[in-house]
Amino acid sequence: MTNKTALAFMAHPDDAEFTCGGTLIRLSRLGYTIHIATVTPGDCGTMTHTPHDIASIRTNEARKVL
Repeated sequence: MTNKTALAFMAHPDDAEFTCGGTLIRLSRLGYTIHIATVTPGDCGTMTHTPHDIASIRTNEARKVL
């Protein structure tokens, strides 16, 4: 039995997309189930939103399934 699951475990939202997005796409095309986990909520990544608001935005983005 083969487990075709890949986990990208990163510090910040968007890190996986910028650092290993191509690899995750390739694995997905090979039949792997892709999971991305981040340690922080991304609450410091803006100058225009409060930390709570941007963390909520990033959390909702992460929930989207493509």
